[in-house]
Amino acid sequence: MNEDSDEGLTPLWQGGGRLSTPFRTVQQLWQERNLIRLLVKRDFTSRYRRAGLGLGWAILEPLLLAAVYTFIFQILVGTDRFAYPLMVFIGAMFWRLFSTVLSASSNSLISSRNLFQFARVPKAIFSASSAVMAFQMALLSMVSIFPFIWWYELELSWSYLLIPVWLAITALVAWATGILLAPMATRVPDIMHAIRFVLRIGFFLSPVMWTYDMFGKRFGDGWLAAIVQCNPTIVPITEVRSILLSEPTGIPAEGYLIFALVSFLSVILGSIVFESHAHKAVVYA
Repeated sequence: MNEDSDEGLTPLWQGGGRLSTPFRTVQQLWQERNLIRLLVKRDFTSRYRRAGLGLGWAILEPLLLAAVYTFIFQILVGTDRFAYPLMVFIGAMFWRLFSTVLSASSNSLISSRNLFQFARVPKAIFSASSAVMAFQMALLSMVSIFPFIWWYELELSWSYLLIPVWLAITALVAWATGILLAPMATRVPDIMHAIRFVLRIGFFLSPVMWTYDMFGKRFGDGWLAAIVQCNPTIVPITEVRSILLSEPTGIPAEGYLIFALVSFLSVILGSIVFESHAHKAVVYA
C-alpha cells in the first residue's frame, strides 16, 4: 500500500459508525479532562467542607457499614468463614461504588439540565465526573483494608495492584449502564424510582453479605447460576476477595464470559444510546 492511500485512512475512533461511538466518547471526555478535574474538585469541596472528619468519612463509612452487616449476618444468621468482616467490607465498598455511579449517571441529564443551556460541553461530562469522584472515594476507602490485613495476618503480594483495576471496571460498567438509562429517565420520571428500587433489591442479590461459593454450594451451577452471573458486581467482588485471601474464586469460565459480555454490551449500548438521544432528552429534563 502506497503513502497516498495510507494518508486517506481514517482511524476507527474518528469514523462515523455506531461501533466507533465509545471511542468518540472517550476522546471527547479526554479533551475535557481539565473540566472533569474541576468538577470533581468542586464536588469534593462541597461534600466535605463543613464535615469535622472531612475525607475521613470516606474511610469510616464503609467500615461502619461492614460492622453492621457483619453483625446481622454473622451473629444473627451464623457463619464461621475466615475473615468474614473483610469479605463484607469489600462487598460493601464495591456495591457502594456501583450503585453510586449508576444512580448519578442515570440522573445526570436531569440534575445538570440547567448547565446545558449555558455551556457547550459533551453531555457525558457530568456523569463522567460523578463516576471519577466515586472511583476516587473507593480508592481512598481501600486504606481501610490494611488493618484487616494486619489482623488476619494476610500476605501482601503484587496482585494487590489489580484491586484498583477491578474498581475501575466496576465504575465503568455502572457508568455505561447509567448513561444508557439517562435519556429514558428524562422522558419517563418513573425510571429513576425504578432504578432506586432495583438498586435496593440488587444489594441483596449481590455478594455483599454472601460469597459466590456460598451460592454455589446451595444452588449449584445450573440456570440460576447463569442468571446470577449476569450481575456485573459478582466477578469484581469475588476477584478482590480472592486476591486478598489467596483463595480460588469458584467462578466457572462461563461466568467470566458472561461478565465480559455484559460489560462489553453495557459500554457499547450505553455510549450509542446516550450520544444518539441525549441532545433530545435534555428538552424533557
